[in-house]
This record gives sequence, C-alpha cells and structure tokens, in this order.
Amino acid sequence: MDDARRILRLARKAKTAVVVGGGITALELVEGLRAQGVRVHYFLRRDRFWSSVLTPEESRLIERRLTHEGVQIHYRTEIARILGKKDWRGRVKVAAVETKDGKRLRCQMVAVAIGVRPRLELVADTPIQTDRGILVNDRMETSVPGVYAAGDVAQVVDPLTGQAQLDILWPVAVAQGRAAGANMAGLPTVYRKGVPLNVTRLAGLVVTLIGAVGRRREPDGDLVTIARGDSEVWRGIPDALVVHDEHEVNHQRLVIKDDRLVGAIIIGDQTLSPLIQRLIADQVDIGPILPALRSPHVHIAEVLHRFAQNGR
Repeated sequence: MDDARRILRLARKAKTAVVVGGGITALELVEGLRAQGVRVHYFLRRDRFWSSVLTPEESRLIERRLTHEGVQIHYRTEIARILGKKDWRGRVKVAAVETKDGKRLRCQMVAVAIGVRPRLELVADTPIQTDRGILVNDRMETSVPGVYAAGDVAQVVDPLTGQAQLDILWPVAVAQGRAAGANMAGLPTVYRKGVPLNVTRLAGLVVTLIGAVGRRREPDGDLVTIARGDSEVWRGIPDALVVHDEHEVNHQRLVIKDDRLVGAIIIGDQTLSPLIQRLIADQVDIGPILPALRSPHVHIAEVLHRFAQNGR
C-alpha cells in the first residue's frame, strides 16, 4: 500500500511516465497512470505483450485497446539509463530516459515491473533445498524436517504437470499458509494444489486464466522472472491441442491434452468461465466433443453448453 500511495503522489505531479516490464503488474501501472491523466510510454523489449502466456492475437487485442486509451507502445525498446536533475531543494528527480538506440524521452516517472524473485537468501547456508524457490512436499515442509515454507517463496509439485512450480497468487498463498500452519501446530494436513486461476483486468477487459495456457519454450523478454499474479503452471504443457473462438473483444482459448481440458483463457464475456473452470478442475473427459471443437469455425460456447446439458 505504501508503494501504491507513493505512485499516486508522484502521478499527481507527473506529465509523462515510462513503464517497463510485462505481465499483469505492468498493465496495472500503465492503466493506473493513464487514469491519473499521465501520458504513458510503454516499453516492450520484444514485439508483443506477455508472449509467454498470450497468443499473438491475444497480445494484439490488448495492445490495440491500450493504444485506443492513449498509451504509446514502443516495441523492441530498452532503457539504457535513467537521467535525473536536481530540484531547488537539491533532490534528484527523474528527468528523462535514454534508450539503447540512443534516443531520449523526457519524463517525470519511470515504473518497472519485471517480475518477483523468491528471497532465497533467507535459507542461504542452510541444508534447505532450493530451486527457483524453496522446495517443499505436500505438507509444505522443506527438506529439513520441522521447517515449513508457504506463499510466493514455496515451490510445490503441480499434479497437472508433475513438476515443482511457483505460484505468485493470493489464494494459493492463503491455502499454503493454512496447510503449513496446521502442520506446524501438530495437525497433519496435506496441501492439495488446485488448478491455478486468476481473474484480472487487462486494457479494460476482464481476463480469466486457468491452468496451463502458455508456452514454456517462448520466454517473455519483458520479465526477468515470474510476475506477481502469475503461475508457472500457465506455461506448463506446450504439446497440446489448442482451440480458439475469437470475436472483436470476446475471446476463448482452450488447451486440451489426452481428452481433457488442461487450460483456458477467457477474455471479455465471462459466461463460460464457471463451466470451463469445473471441466478443468474435475478433469472431465471431453473426448465426445473433440471433433466439434476441432472444426474450423467452432463456436466454443455452443459446444460446451450442449455438452453440459447432456449431463457431462
């Protein structure tokens, strides 16, 4: 909250801001600053937004709406240095940024959202095993008996992918904390990892991300590590059938593996969201409707609603 209040104070005095980074937090900064009347330049290191999770079509949908809101997007642009100047009190304030190709852009704010990194220094020089986070078992216990970890720092085996993953999601942190606390108090409790889900707003559109939807093989150039409100599981299953149903602002993408839904992105109209969440969480066999979903002009909503009405 302190950071948010400070950003608001700075935004009241700033005319122009530069935002660097990817994922949900970067978009929240971009849109929040625009809402305060600040002119925003958004720097992307590659050629589209959040490439490790979104398809090119989904990225372009978000980018078009940002541009319509007055955001100026700079593709393949990186900051070389931030330039400052002293005010009448002798305090150094942001005056401009210089890009790696030598251009200068005057601004009064620079916001950076390039991901979060678990504080592994907390367990440095201890026997506790780590990877990208602190490795834990299904009771949230580390490799040292009686020592537990939960939340953004904990790396837990995901049943969908079979790999230890990080989830930077509030509901996940709460559930892990409850399991760790119960075990610490002497009540044996297994943490049952559910399907990662986040409902957010990107460029004014409600976006729901469920399960494995991204591309592990396509790194995101705008994130150094995982972003807040993100899950590594979203990038977990690259070799799967992908089905799209796209309209001007409403979009659904299903990821299917072994006759099961393993992930989905729903943008705009959220009518299908509860049904898709249930199909993924319960690992319902959708083999009977795969031919319909594979058709070139599929209407996903119609196919899934008929499937549900038939008692599946």
